[in-house]
Amino acid sequence: MQKIYETLKDLIGPELVSKAASTLGESNAKVSTAVSAIIPSLLGKMLKEGNTGPIREAIETAGKNDVYKNLKGIFSGNCIYNNINVGEKFQNAVLGNKSSEFVSAIAAKAGIPTANAGKLTNYVSAAIAGYLGDRMVNHNDSCADIFNELESEKPKIMADIPSNIYSILGLSPVLGNKETVREPEKKNNGWIIWLIICLLLLLLLWFWWRSCNRNRVEQNRANHIERVEPQPEREVAVVHQDNNNDRVRTEITLPDGKTINVYRRGAEERMVNYLNSDAYKNASEDDLKDRWFEFDNIEFEFASADELTAGSEEQLRNIAQILKSYPDAKVRIGGYADKVGSDPSNMELSKRRAEFIKSYFEKQGVNGSRIDTRGFGEEYAKYPANAPDSLRAKDRDIALRLVK
Repeated sequence: MQKIYETLKDLIGPELVSKAASTLGESNAKVSTAVSAIIPSLLGKMLKEGNTGPIREAIETAGKNDVYKNLKGIFSGNCIYNNINVGEKFQNAVLGNKSSEFVSAIAAKAGIPTANAGKLTNYVSAAIAGYLGDRMVNHNDSCADIFNELESEKPKIMADIPSNIYSILGLSPVLGNKETVREPEKKNNGWIIWLIICLLLLLLLWFWWRSCNRNRVEQNRANHIERVEPQPEREVAVVHQDNNNDRVRTEITLPDGKTINVYRRGAEERMVNYLNSDAYKNASEDDLKDRWFEFDNIEFEFASADELTAGSEEQLRNIAQILKSYPDAKVRIGGYADKVGSDPSNMELSKRRAEFIKSYFEKQGVNGSRIDTRGFGEEYAKYPANAPDSLRAKDRDIALRLVK
């Protein structure tokens, strides 16, 4: 039976390299260089981490989604299955907080932009997880079986990892399987005994000198104590305010008498101020096109169109209440995605996010005829695909503008 490492190199061969090169707009040679470094590096780091829960879960997820059967789709930019980016899931399980540094090293080695190196790492991660997952789910191999097989291939895997990536991934300990070569013992000669005796005498002399010197230092220290005058305590100003991460809360009374508690200068306050202004009352549709109110406390979970991060629902309730208090106002909701995944899948995801917000407002009593939706995909995303999820989450947001 062909070994795992050799099988993966054959799977991610010229055809998939060419597919990825076309997807990313890179040359086949550069993509091939990157892939040749990514495969052994991920396997080497996987061996170092061991049979952990996150790695096992990522492999099983890929297996249950039959990722192995869609390798061409993966290298065309589609790593999302059932709203899960299987490539990122496996990559994060293996690389952890080293992911960004690793991607940068791959980009430097292959001579490609960091964003493309991040996407390519995602593709290769999905392919590895897909192959290993297929063995677990469809061929009854356990994760322990896979690790045992990889262990037998360790020397070849480690030999193919670029030298600059060893230190990044902390792989030096993995190489500890080499046998220590011992020199044959030599017979002790008489001169060695005399050498040891001389070294011991020197050591005793050094300790004696150090003890005498320490006494002199302590005496000098006792005679020359530096005096430091106490400094008066400084008065500390304490400010008490209802805030969250230094964001001050305020209460807004709406035209129907309802009140909402919001962050000062947040989306809700800016929206209400504009609705009450003459600028809105006299605005044309063209005037409104570029005045978007970004929901600054709403974010979606990665690859999800209907699961919000903790704390997002409060702002949704506030904006629904604003829309009910201004029954003549019509709005357009824009959905957005981060840069992970293909453009078509991100566009579809962003549309579904906008539709989810619309349905939420309808459930809160806002007439759906006053709301239309748009998806903008990753067009306005600020952070690269290899940025930490805490940053990319900011690109998975929602904005709203008024329409006439």
